[in-house]
Amino acid sequence: MKAYDQQTVDNPSWVKRLSHRRRFEVAAQLLSPQDGEAVLDYGTGDGYLVALLAGRQPRARYMAFEPVAEMRAQAQVLWSRAGIEPELYAQREAMRGLAVDKLACMEVMEHLDEPLLAQAFADFRCLLAPGGLLMLSVPIETGATALAKNGVRTLLGQRFVNGSLGNVLNAAAGRTERIARASRDGYIETHVGFNHRRLAWRLAGEGFAVERTVHAPLPWLGGLLNSQVFWVCRRAQA
Repeated sequence: MKAYDQQTVDNPSWVKRLSHRRRFEVAAQLLSPQDGEAVLDYGTGDGYLVALLAGRQPRARYMAFEPVAEMRAQAQVLWSRAGIEPELYAQREAMRGLAVDKLACMEVMEHLDEPLLAQAFADFRCLLAPGGLLMLSVPIETGATALAKNGVRTLLGQRFVNGSLGNVLNAAAGRTERIARASRDGYIETHVGFNHRRLAWRLAGEGFAVERTVHAPLPWLGGLLNSQVFWVCRRAQA
C-alpha cells in the first residue's frame, strides 16, 4: 500500500496537498481539544490528525480506531516519530464502554455502504459521552467541484472507478442516483457518485443535530468549488 501521506498531506500534486493540509487544519480548529478531554479519531488512517492534535494539546487523551492493518502500521510509525502513544483499536468491539468527549470521522463515510454505514452511526451514538461532539468530514463530489476534481484526476493521468464521461457529467449535475457505486463487503472504493447532501439529510434520522457546517479549503465560498464539507454535531434532544 502506498504511504497515505503521499496521497494526502505530502501529495506530489500541490492542489491535492493544499486541499488535504487545509482540511486537517479545519478539523483541528473545529475539534480544539481541551485539557483532559477524551478524543477519538474513527478511521484514523495514518494517524495524522491525532498527531496534529496531540502536538497542539498534549494534555488530552487520544484514541484512534483503524481496522486496516497497513494503516495502523503507518500510524504507529508517525506517532513514534512524534513521541506520542495514543490508544489504537483495530476492532470495534474493543471500544465498548468508551465515552469520549469528541469524535472525529474524516473521509470515511463516503466509502461505506450498508450495513457498514448504519453501523458507523450506531458506533457514534455508543461512543460519545452525553453532550459529546461529533465532527464528520466528507468530500464534495457534485456540482462544479465534481467537474474540477475529475478534471484534475484526468489531467494527472489517474485511472479511477466510475470515471466515464457520463458518470462525471451526472455527478456534476447532481444526478448521483444514476451512478452505480459497487461495494465489496460494504466498502465502496470510488468517490465518484457520492452525494454529501444525502448524508447530511440522514444525520437527523440517526439522532444527530448539526450545529455548524464548514467548507474547505475556502470557507467563504460555501459549497461552491470547495473540496470538503464538515459537520459539527451533537446528539439531538429527545
